[in-house]
This record gives sequence, structure tokens and C-alpha cells, in this order.
Amino acid sequence: MNKILTYPAQLLDQQNQLSIVVVYLVLFLILLFILITFSLIIVTSFLRIKNITKAYWQKKLYAHWDSVFLALIDEKISCKEAFDKIRRRDSIAYLMYLERYISMLKGREKVHLVALGRMSSEKLHRLVNSSQRRRRLYGIHFLSLFHPEEQISYLRYDKNDIEFSLTMIRELIKVDKYEIKEQLLRILFKFRYVSPVYLSIIMAEMGSEIIPLLVMVIEYERNDPFKQMVAMEALRRLHYSKGAELSKYLLENTMYPLVAISCLNFIEDMGDESHQHIVKLYMKHSNPLVRSAAAQAYIAITPNLSEKDIIAFFDDESVVVAVKAARKLKDKDLLPYVSVGKMDYLKWGIVYKRMVF
Repeated sequence: MNKILTYPAQLLDQQNQLSIVVVYLVLFLILLFILITFSLIIVTSFLRIKNITKAYWQKKLYAHWDSVFLALIDEKISCKEAFDKIRRRDSIAYLMYLERYISMLKGREKVHLVALGRMSSEKLHRLVNSSQRRRRLYGIHFLSLFHPEEQISYLRYDKNDIEFSLTMIRELIKVDKYEIKEQLLRILFKFRYVSPVYLSIIMAEMGSEIIPLLVMVIEYERNDPFKQMVAMEALRRLHYSKGAELSKYLLENTMYPLVAISCLNFIEDMGDESHQHIVKLYMKHSNPLVRSAAAQAYIAITPNLSEKDIIAFFDDESVVVAVKAARKLKDKDLLPYVSVGKMDYLKWGIVYKRMVF
């Protein structure tokens, strides 16, 4: 009887304790929320004030640099006087702002500003030798702008950081000096594990001045198919007028499939009917990639394809040849008639019917 009478009282007491715990928990969460909100307000206000202050001083600094640059451009002061008047001349922001002026000018005005930038040589060399990769990237960028002849001494093939070496090369290809481009070309051929297409694009960006160097590589590096292949791809991107004849010569003397593919791609772009014979020989090559390149080249340079040609493309041992040929045939306005019945007996007749017919 006593248990029955005391049980409701105990239950009410436990419920009161649970309610107190819940109230304390809610109060704690509210207090935590207020503290987080207050902290965020403080941080946001601090960042806002910092950015406003930075923008204000940056505006004043830019105005000061503008006055110095304009005075130098108008030849009212010398480079030495301009350099002495520059505030924060050891900052990356100053060099970036100077570069913006240089990119908008030509002639004597640009020469004066470049000479001003050259006076920050000590800063540039510190950046290039910095332990931070980001600062080194800034260094090679500015050094290629102000001291390209000095940057070439830092250039090397670093297998542990290929991206950094390639970035340095891409900065230097803008320099209009034949000797530097010659050295860059020699170093680029060391990047054996980089895409040949990417390397050929970099070489093509150097301009037509390097064409004689690329031709020499093709003619004298006969035992190095990688160099020949990359050089041929670069010449193709430069639209070398004698490249088709050079490709024909290589096809008659090479034994390397990759070189043959590059030559066939060149003939596909710039060849004519006179190259049909050599291309047709490569349509019987043992390598299917070579045969597919030959098929594309043959389709491109042959004005009137025959039924026999179509059958040869789609009765090849490799489906790669058939697919490549089918894609190329889509560009032709006139195709020979081949009956559906004959296509059914070819190995890859279905490819022709789905992609061409």
C-alpha cells in the first residue's frame, strides 16, 4: 500500500529533475548560439574594416605609382629618380601593377618602364630562389618579363617538378630572342613523359623562327623517334609549306610507327594526290594505328574514291581502321556506290551502314 502511495510522488520528482535538465540544456544552447553569433559579428566586422583599410591604402599607393610611371613615361624624371620615389618597391603588388602598364604601352614608353622593372633585380632573384612554390612562380614570371637572359640560367629539367619547369619554359617562349628559343627547344625534348601534343603546342607558340631547328631535328635525329614525332607535330601546327614532302621522305625511310603516324597526319592536312602511292603502302602496315592514320590521309587527299577503297577500309582486321575511316568519310561530298549486300560480307560492314550509309 505504501509503494502504491509513494510511486506517483517519485515519478513527479523524476519528471521535475528531467525538466530542469532540459531547461538548462536549452539555456546552454541559446548561450552557445549567442556566443557564436557574436564571434561571427566580430570577425566579419574585423575583416570588413581590414578590407576597407587595405583598399584605401592600395588606392593611395596606386595613385602614387601612377604619378611616378606617368612622369617617367613623359621623361620628366629618370629611371633612377623614379625608382627612388617608388614606395613598397620590393612588393609583388608593385611588380604586377608595373606589368599592367607595360602591357598597354609600346615603343620608348614601354622601354622606360621595363628599365624601371629591371632595377628590382634583387627582388626577382629572391623570389626565384624562394622556398615557397607560389613565390617562385611569381619570380619566373617577372624575370621573364624584365631579365629573360638571366632566367635562362635557372631553367632546367626537374623530374621532381615537371610542371614548374614547363611553366618556366612557357614564360620564356614569349621572349623574342632566337638564342633563347634554341635552348628552350633543346630542353623541351627532355620531357619524355609529357604528352607530345602538348610539347608540340609549346614549340609552335615559339613561332616560325624555329622551323629550321625542327627540320634539323627530323633530318639528323633518325634514331630518336620521340624527337622526330614531336618535331613533325610542331611543324604541322606551324603549317610548314614543305612539310608534306618532308613527311613523304620520312615515310620512305622510317621504321618507327609513331613517326609514320605523325607524317601521315601531316599529309592528311597538307598533302595532295602525289602522295597517294606512299600512303597506300602504309595501309598494309602491321600496326592498326598506322593503318587508320593512312586511311584518313588517303581519304583526305584522294578526290575520287573507288568501291575497292571502301571495301579495303571496312574489311580490315582492326575495327579502329573502320571507325576512323567512317568518321573521315563523313567529310566527303561524293562517295562511290557500294551495295548493302556487299557490306554484309565485310568484317565491319555494320560500321559503314551505321556511320556512313
